[in-house]
Amino acid sequence: MKIGILTLPYKSNYGGILQCVALQNVLAEEGHEVEVIRYVPGECSGILRRVVMVMSSFSSCREFFCYIKDCYKTFCKKRRLQQQAPSSQLLSNCQEFIDEQIRYSRIVHEENIAFLASQYDAIVVGSDQVWTGLGQKQLIYLFDWSPAYEGLKISYAACSANTHVPRFAASRIRNRLKQFDALSVRDESTCRLVRQCSGVCPSVVADPTLLYDFGTLLKAPFVKEPYIFCYILGGEIQGGHKQVIGEIKKEYGDMPVVAVALPDCTLEAGDFADRIITDASPDMWLNLLAHSAFVYTDSFHGCIFSIKYQKKFLAYYTYAQRASRLMDLKKRYALNHIVVESVAEMLTNESIRKNADYSVINPLVKKYQTESFDFLRTSLHTLK
Repeated sequence: MKIGILTLPYKSNYGGILQCVALQNVLAEEGHEVEVIRYVPGECSGILRRVVMVMSSFSSCREFFCYIKDCYKTFCKKRRLQQQAPSSQLLSNCQEFIDEQIRYSRIVHEENIAFLASQYDAIVVGSDQVWTGLGQKQLIYLFDWSPAYEGLKISYAACSANTHVPRFAASRIRNRLKQFDALSVRDESTCRLVRQCSGVCPSVVADPTLLYDFGTLLKAPFVKEPYIFCYILGGEIQGGHKQVIGEIKKEYGDMPVVAVALPDCTLEAGDFADRIITDASPDMWLNLLAHSAFVYTDSFHGCIFSIKYQKKFLAYYTYAQRASRLMDLKKRYALNHIVVESVAEMLTNESIRKNADYSVINPLVKKYQTESFDFLRTSLHTLK
């Protein structure tokens, strides 16, 4: 069967790039001919529509304005630190990895994606936040194109940051969701969103990175001595990064801190890291995490790969309402004392000392892996 994967375009998003590699290779190992559709979005929607799109991902106006306030603080900090756009070397390293690992179709846009799509027997939409832009004029990731696609329509581990669908698009989204032959999502929050909008209850499946063995990408450690690996994408934990690092060192030894920092994201790395890497390729990021003694992150895929390589780790979020992916991981894989909101919660839970119990976590991972493979195999053998 010839399969097209429709996922978000990635430049320097390590988790996004690696999940695409994983899904592509998992499907190929099942005997399918797989290609990633190289969809490049056109012009953005109008300003009013974009504001509505952003607001629809919040459950209240108060939450939205708290988010705006936080964005303003972050903007001011970036100005003070004179942060730059992602370096050309970072983008070059990521693109080189993408070119080596991902089998792409030709570039398509909104107006011609339907004609390319007609060559595939099935299209798998996912993973990652493909259903976040639900207020867009054209819902590409819901097969909103013409002529209509006639092959199998499948979503795998699709995710949305939205808690509600925009009212002006609700009917259109509902109709599009009902046209899928098989629906699966990555977390309970997206499951509720789909169920409330369409009445369809999708399967909840594992992120593709948990289904694929990245062994061919693992190399000798870049850092020879034991180290703490940090990968931070958002705001600082309540109580401060320094106290977290201090607690980790107190428990596991005075190790150096190695941080992979993305410009405009990891703004405080210079305050706690001994070594900062700003141009890591996805495979370097993967190796730094896999060979570390401890992982400290606020990243979904930072957590997933920590679980995959059975790391001692601590994950945090800054806004509970905006942390559905991490909250879902916390519940799904029994990470109650590892995924926290603040330093105070970390200390109360004794998160650093107790840490991950893989005798409990591994069976849960295995269960979701089995269910996820079953979903893919069953979906792709469905005859219309």
